[in-house]
Amino acid sequence: MMKINNIAAVLIWVFYGLVTGCFVFLVAMSAGTNLGFGFLPGFAAGMAVLLLLGPIALLLHKTVRNFFPAAADGRRFAAAEILLLIACLAGMTVLRMMSVWNVEADPVFEMAKVTAGGFSPAVAHGGAEIYLYLLHGTMLLMGNKVSAVICLQSLLLILAALALYFGVRRLSGPVSALISILFLGFAPYMLEETKKLTPFLLFLIFYGAALYLIGSISDRERTWRENRLYTLLRYLAAGLLTGFCFYLDVAGITLFLILTVVICSDVRDSEYRPNGILAFLCCLAAAVCGYMGTHGIRSLGGGSLTASINGQLELYLPGNFQIPVTAASGAVFWDVPVLAVLMAIGVYGFWFSRRIRDKGMWLFAAVLLMGMQCFGICNTTYFDGYGLLYLFCAAMAGCSVSDLFVIKQEAAKINEPDVLGAPDEMEMIMLDTPESNPNPSVTDYASDTANAIQFIENPLPLPKKKVHRVLDYDYEVADDDDFDIQ
Repeated sequence: MMKINNIAAVLIWVFYGLVTGCFVFLVAMSAGTNLGFGFLPGFAAGMAVLLLLGPIALLLHKTVRNFFPAAADGRRFAAAEILLLIACLAGMTVLRMMSVWNVEADPVFEMAKVTAGGFSPAVAHGGAEIYLYLLHGTMLLMGNKVSAVICLQSLLLILAALALYFGVRRLSGPVSALISILFLGFAPYMLEETKKLTPFLLFLIFYGAALYLIGSISDRERTWRENRLYTLLRYLAAGLLTGFCFYLDVAGITLFLILTVVICSDVRDSEYRPNGILAFLCCLAAAVCGYMGTHGIRSLGGGSLTASINGQLELYLPGNFQIPVTAASGAVFWDVPVLAVLMAIGVYGFWFSRRIRDKGMWLFAAVLLMGMQCFGICNTTYFDGYGLLYLFCAAMAGCSVSDLFVIKQEAAKINEPDVLGAPDEMEMIMLDTPESNPNPSVTDYASDTANAIQFIENPLPLPKKKVHRVLDYDYEVADDDDFDIQ
């Protein structure tokens, strides 16, 4: 009989397959429409892609398993990871330096200019207001030039890429993190999105930092009894950043969903289990304090706390339901089909790793954000949320690729609670280290076995068995000899 946790994992996998399949068909039909073939050939192409991805994913998994040794050198992979990260940061910066920036006619550029009349941005959106102050401060140093915008956007891009990398790495591993910043830095859609004068990159810096702190909650709390203050401060820091991200934009509410998934899927034995209810309540209380506190600081310049909160929440009132993305929404660049194919690999990669928590976490956040866009909750004037939705898809694509690097090994059964989506065998994930492994189900078996008492074979020779010696001199003695001494 299938266990309840396995049923939940399969249901999440089915939901992931439906959403990913719809995305593949949508991209295929959009491409067919743009190329002049119509919807039907695009639908057939999408079906062919989904059917061919199964044997392709199996072949790639076998190739990776045969190419990488069972015990890989973690230092080499760490060095390669650092080099790839540096190359990505340099490449995305140079790419934007060489591109054309048309920002002179942007209203944000005009608002941030240094003029004789002074600077007083009357913006209710929290992220847009802070971004205007940053842009105005940069122009105070460099003048009202386009170069000031390029320097600020480049700096924000590097900080956002680093925050996103470490946040996604903490939750889903280095492969997913690298793929996420590759799409952030080099995808045509993200290239144009990061050149706009919006608070997207500023929001992404704090969003990535919040992801990192949320991911650290699922770490083993061995020091909970020894240092409860440190653990509690981590809970509070994660909550404060979550509340601040919600202040920057309503899309920050997706952090609450990710926080809930991380805490609910973290099953531990009684000695190391972090108190999930305590962690969630601490984060929730700190998030409310962070949101209210930020509005309180903002109201010091004039106005009341209630007016500041109401003015911002009015931006996010639901409107009429509409589907913002259709098959004829516009041109499809090369990055969108690649993103759809990589996400679809995860449908088959589930059977290699059974690690459904990572993909499910990003999937739920993406569905929540899409629902907010359909109901008009996201304010398109300041932050439409499409860039964040794109990065959710990139993180899912990275999780799908990381499934190909999972190698299962036989392990003895251990009587402990099951983790949502955890396999029955021990898993070894290539290109990952135990310290940075974001999924506790992958390393629990190995770490619990290491903590148990281990016996090794005695290297010293065992003592020889005592053998009684018999004196025999091969000398015949007469039977009547009584051994009298003469």
